[in-house]
Amino acid sequence: MRKVRSAFVPAAGTARWVTAFIAIFAAAPGLADTAVCNGKLTTVGNHANGINGLYVVVGDSNIIRVCNFAATQFTVTVDDCKHMASLAALAFATEASVTFYIDNAPSTVCSAIPGWFVANTRYFSVNK
Repeated sequence: MRKVRSAFVPAAGTARWVTAFIAIFAAAPGLADTAVCNGKLTTVGNHANGINGLYVVVGDSNIIRVCNFAATQFTVTVDDCKHMASLAALAFATEASVTFYIDNAPSTVCSAIPGWFVANTRYFSVNK
């Protein structure tokens, strides 16, 4: 009698490849996490010389480029960057705290993000 293979039964060794495929692609989202940075700004700056941008330090974080004044950075437009800069200046002047989300962060902990990191900043707010 001839063995008939069902389309739903994988060939020998296929399970190993499927498992490897799932493991690789399931881990891929972990390569870029969302960090939520909260606290008072200790530095608000603008860097010129072709790498224009709003740079901030919040709490014990390293310096982070929030956005670019000259071009769209990820999804943050130049106009968005100007708005974020005015919010940062307001927070710095009034000693209010800020919250911002970094969608491409290498860590969910803001203080673990490396210095001069170019962020994909989705949200920026000033808090009482």
